[in-house]
Amino acid sequence: MGQLQALDRYLLHKINGVWVCHLLDGVMKMVSNETAIAVAVVLIVLFLGIRYRGRGAAAALSGLGAVVLADLVGSRLLRPLLGHTRPCISLSDVRVLVEWGGAYSMPSLHATNVFAFSTAVATRIPMTGILLLAGAAIVAYSRVYLGVHWPSDVLVGALLGTAAGISVSLATRRLSRAAPGHTTGVGE
Repeated sequence: MGQLQALDRYLLHKINGVWVCHLLDGVMKMVSNETAIAVAVVLIVLFLGIRYRGRGAAAALSGLGAVVLADLVGSRLLRPLLGHTRPCISLSDVRVLVEWGGAYSMPSLHATNVFAFSTAVATRIPMTGILLLAGAAIVAYSRVYLGVHWPSDVLVGALLGTAAGISVSLATRRLSRAAPGHTTGVGE
């Protein structure tokens, strides 16, 4: 455990203190902003519905369902259970560039939610999902860059979000196949 904590601290120091570019500070704040993420999700949902019609709507609904599941598990179960304190509370030399809420940081709910949505979409529309997963990785990185999460927080969040995205996508596919009047064909 000591080696993992040392690696966590080392990566935090590099991402938050050494590998910084003050020109990127604003970009990292923007990609981590909850309102900006919500607007991006709305635009992505609209794009999926317009571009892929029924398949896009199913992907978007799976993504939103995965976010609900992942966020509940992360915020209500894992954070209180794990009690992992934020680096900006634990260390005095962390650059904190955004406001944060709550003392506990594992998992990063930003990482959890963007990976949940992106993974669910990727299981149904792979090319779009790959782009979304790249964006999710940037959001996750930004949380460490901004000083409010440890690298392990975003890793656990990404894994939880990925698991939720796969689970919800599989469940919704099974439910849609079991629905009366379901036909297999174009658009699935």
